Amino acid sequence: MRYVTSLILLGVFLLPVTVGAGEPEIIDVPARGTFTRLIVEQPSDPKAVVAIFAGGKGVVNIRENGRHGMRGNFAVRTRSLLRDESIATAVVDAPADMMDDLRLHRDSSEYAESMRAVLRYLKDRFKLPIWLHGTSRGSVSIAAIATILAETPEKPDGLVFSASLFRQAKYGFNVFVFDLGKISGPVLISHHKWDACAYTSPQDIPKFKAALNNAAVSVKLYEGGSARGGDCRARHYHGFNQIEHDVVADMAKFVLSQK
Repeated sequence: MRYVTSLILLGVFLLPVTVGAGEPEIIDVPARGTFTRLIVEQPSDPKAVVAIFAGGKGVVNIRENGRHGMRGNFAVRTRSLLRDESIATAVVDAPADMMDDLRLHRDSSEYAESMRAVLRYLKDRFKLPIWLHGTSRGSVSIAAIATILAETPEKPDGLVFSASLFRQAKYGFNVFVFDLGKISGPVLISHHKWDACAYTSPQDIPKFKAALNNAAVSVKLYEGGSARGGDCRARHYHGFNQIEHDVVADMAKFVLSQK
């Protein structure tokens, strides 16, 4: 499998390198004198694009050979299932100057500026609807991006929140610190009924849906699967362990049904 760096910075121009469908590309998107690294993968005829924001510290640690440190994360590990549904994917790392711990930066104007550049790149490249999928603490990232960029051309076309962070954890923020009323357009909330993580209780979903009062919100709740490891870990119910196909199929159906 071939990995390439598909953007070359030459002055202020970005030169794309063409690769075949299905081949992962390592993309460095410049902004603020630094860059944000992506893994971009696409089917032969994509109908939409989903940008993926992992949980935890938000540091995927994508290396130039395509290896990374988030293989177990729900949103990252299931991206091939989206491509099977004709959806291109882009795993978004923390900006290079925030690789210490993105939890401390998700609400910053600097982070928003870097993500604006990422969304601009994806919109310019694909000319397709650009969706954001944030899981666990990644939900904080997409809430920040969607509210801060709500009135800009880079505004995302839709959002998928999975296992969302509703309550304040030790570091960083939760989704309720943002003005969620600024978010418009389609929103999917995916959550496991048995999610036992103290910060992502399904009991908070009605409050979250009510706060998204200008969005077209759909809620999908799941049962089943299996639980391994800690309550907030990726292989527990929190990470939809062993029901990934159902969750991603519903996500793809929702994304592709929007006009």
